[in-house]
Amino acid sequence: MKKKIPKSELLVTFEVVARHQSFARAAEELSLTQGALFRQIATLEEFMQVPLFSRCKKKLFLSDAGRHYLPLVRDVLVKLETDTHHIRRFHQKKQSLEIATTPTLSTEWLIPNLQEFSALNDNIVVNMTALSCVNDFLNCKSDIAIMRENFCTPWAFVEPLFEEELLPVCSKTLLSDNNKKISVENLLSEFTLLHQNSRPEGWQEWFAEFNITNPDVNKGPSFDLLSMLITAVRSSLGIALLPRFAIKKDLLQGNLIIPCEAPLFTGNRYIMTWKQEAMNSVKVKLFRDWVKHLMA
Repeated sequence: MKKKIPKSELLVTFEVVARHQSFARAAEELSLTQGALFRQIATLEEFMQVPLFSRCKKKLFLSDAGRHYLPLVRDVLVKLETDTHHIRRFHQKKQSLEIATTPTLSTEWLIPNLQEFSALNDNIVVNMTALSCVNDFLNCKSDIAIMRENFCTPWAFVEPLFEEELLPVCSKTLLSDNNKKISVENLLSEFTLLHQNSRPEGWQEWFAEFNITNPDVNKGPSFDLLSMLITAVRSSLGIALLPRFAIKKDLLQGNLIIPCEAPLFTGNRYIMTWKQEAMNSVKVKLFRDWVKHLMA
């Protein structure tokens, strides 16, 4: 069914002429001749079957019908411009993906690899928040959380990522021969042991794997955050048990070394978890698939 409405260019001309109340100024704004504007207004008035303007002493005035019609036309043109702008940007519209994860996992593993995901999914903006304590997770509004399995009770769906592997690691500056491996028995006497407050018995458990008990195991400085502990190791303050994912780049570059090839598998797993309502989310699925590819 053909709609009985005037052409949009006639409405634009009407709005500009009515705003200026001058064909000359309207013609300048629209880059048209005054003759062209006369014809367009005449065509619109013919369509409307009512005069929209009147003249008095060479001045242009809106008629009663024109004054009534003008705000309606303006509303329509503004809405059309706004909607057109949105549609033109529709294909460029970006979605936000909210990720919550523990600080070291984000800074040492996830963020360094995130450029690949962004390149593959340039319509998704990844925002990241830190899980520093259990309350952070309980109040979390994120789409996905990545954390240790024993950090807090996860959401409805869980994807295991990797088992936590702790390695004795030190700066290369602490060994005169970086290719020489030290025995477990000599490790305690040759290095200062660095501890993490959230894992106070870490070194005891590691030495226990080799049936070694010694009160000196508990000696050495402690650090509250894993990121602090990693920095202490990089700064040659001693040796620490660090998760492999956190120092993988340092190991590859040779800045940190493993003086004793004796990893400790804690039994904890790092997991990716998401809520029931995110199950069918395309952006969540894309991120999950990318993380699984990253782990392959």
